[in-house]
Order: sequence, then C-alpha cells, then structure tokens
Amino acid sequence: FLRTVIERSNEEFISKNSVLTESWGMPINKSYVCIVTFDRIGLIRVNSCSNNNNQIDASFIWSCPAICIEQLYSDKYGDLVITTNTPVSINTSNNNVISSSIWNNSNPNIYDKYTSDYFIFQLLLEKTIGQKRAREQPFQPHGGLINTNVYKKYSTGIRSLLLTPTKHTFQLYGCVLYEYTYKKSKVNDTSSNNDNYLAETINELFGCPVPSQLNQSYVGSNNTSDDKTDTDIQPEGYISFIYPLVDVMIVGPYLEDNQHNKYSISISRRDGQRMKTLKKDDVDDLSYIEYPKNLLTLLFINKDIAIIWKEYLEKHVITQPTDCINPIKRQTNFNERDNIDSISNLLVIPSSGSENALVESLKFEITRTLQSGRKD
Repeated sequence: FLRTVIERSNEEFISKNSVLTESWGMPINKSYVCIVTFDRIGLIRVNSCSNNNNQIDASFIWSCPAICIEQLYSDKYGDLVITTNTPVSINTSNNNVISSSIWNNSNPNIYDKYTSDYFIFQLLLEKTIGQKRAREQPFQPHGGLINTNVYKKYSTGIRSLLLTPTKHTFQLYGCVLYEYTYKKSKVNDTSSNNDNYLAETINELFGCPVPSQLNQSYVGSNNTSDDKTDTDIQPEGYISFIYPLVDVMIVGPYLEDNQHNKYSISISRRDGQRMKTLKKDDVDDLSYIEYPKNLLTLLFINKDIAIIWKEYLEKHVITQPTDCINPIKRQTNFNERDNIDSISNLLVIPSSGSENALVESLKFEITRTLQSGRKD
C-alpha cells in the first residue's frame, strides 16, 4: 500500500474559508487517508484517534478499480476529482459492514452512508438547479434563513385527513429549502463500516487496531423554543426533506382559522407539475429517495415572520437552468472544465488545504497506478 494522509483540519485554511464547512459533502475538519495499490484506489476517513490506547476509528468511504478511472484533475478548491468510465454505485447495506469481496468490487463503489446521501443529493440538484449551482450547494449548510418553529400542513391525500400539522425546522440556503425533523435514532450505529478484513488493512496502514465497540447514535432533540428566524442558529434534527426551488410559486400568507390562528404559505410548481424533492421518512432509513410532491404548506404563528419567509423564498426561486442534465449523461470533452461532469461518474479525494508537495506526490502515485494498469 501507499498510505497518504490528507489533513483537512488546517486552521489557516478554515479561517480563510469560514463559510465553507464541507467540500463535496466531506467535512473540512477531518483527516483522510488515500490508499493507492497497483490496481485500486480507496479513501478512508479518520473519525477519531486516541493517543492513550493507540486506537484509530476510521470509515471506508469509497473504492475504485484503476481500470475504471478515466481522468484525474484538481477543482478550484484544490480537491482531486476522479472521473470514471463506469457509473459509481452505492453499497451501504448490511449496516455498512464491508467484506473483502465488496471492497474489491469490479465497479466504483461508495460505502459511507453520509457520502452516499450527498451523492443522491447531488443527483437531484443536477436535474433541478443545474450542475454549477449543485456543486456550490452544501448538503448540511451553515447559515441562511432558519426558523425552528414551523408547522408543515398535510394538504393532499389521506394524510390531510388523518394527520395534524407537524413541527419542523426549515432552513433556506441558496435556492434549496431544507426540512429538519426532530427524532432520535432507534438503532445502534457505528461510525466505522469495516469488518476484520478492513480492520486488518487499517492496522497495517497505521500500525494500531481499530476499536470495535458500538455507540448509541442520537440525532437532534425536541426543540420547543419560541418562534424565531435567524441566520446564526443551527437547525437540530435530521434532514427529512429537500426542496429545490425551481419554477415554483409562493402563495400567502393566509390566516388559517382552523389552525389556531396560524398563517400559511404554500409552495407549488407554476405549471401544475409535481416538484422534484428528496425525502427520508426516518432517521434510520438507509438512504434518501426521490419523491414527487404536489404542494408544500408551511404554517407560522407570527404573520410578520410569515411575510419575511415569503419574501426570502420568492427571491431565491429560480427558473430551470440550461445546465440541468440526466444523472447518467456525462460530458465527453474533459478539456472544458466549465462543463462539470455528472456526480454519477465522479469520486473525490479531499485534498484542499493540504500541502502542495503532498498533493503532487499523491497525483504522481495515482498516475503511476493508471499507467501500470494500461500497460497490463
């Protein structure tokens, strides 16, 4: 193995990019290890490292056979981007436990649950807000317009008859609206996704074992604070819905007499078609699914807050851009870097903020692997 540790926790880099908390869905305050072998490249995230008992907690993010790699280049932030000639697959089943056969898959595979969520998120945005905006849209944004006391009304279908409005946090960032739900995970979760095979690999790389204990995972808390809109607070809970604001109209606010004097704002497409959204019904679900939605109705307890939200939402609505693509369609001219490739054929090594010499050394080793594979 060639072991290359990519440090993303450089304080100077973070201070210069205070708004940037993630790149390609990967936190910038984490360390990553890129594994380069004679026929495969892989990426590991270091979750924690204990100097006292010489233990490392790590997660495998993705694995890609060298034969599937088409090109390697650096994006504007300094991350290394790999384009593949085979669509990337998601493999987060079996509680994220990876066997040697899965790791040595003949196709590019993502194993990390959070990375797969970002991957699905980008696929939806490529079809709605376009590639360029999609790449600038974080999966877990910090800032924007946030309200922790919004009720979602079920306006259509059988849910409108059976369910009362539910309380959520909503966050508007860019041209995407995020919905958060307060719910605690019911399952034991582990940040690691390795079995004995991969544990031995990490042990070989670092010279120390990987902890095997599981920890209870809690996502969010039930926030009962007063109604407020802010740009500094951070939402609590898990992201249960994602709404790209493309070709939609905002109606309201209207007083809802049967909802204890709440004020409603409704969002729907101008052409009457269904909105393309992502949803995750439960925090323990494996992945997001694309969900066509007719109407979204939000209830506010304060009319002034409802008016503010309507104005901000209207300012962030866009018409469908020209760079929207089908997820499986790829650009073929790699010299035109403005035409970003679809996420369906991309893998990323998070090298931004790392020393130039380290990044160049990694690029050299990957190039040698590619050249060796082509000769064979």
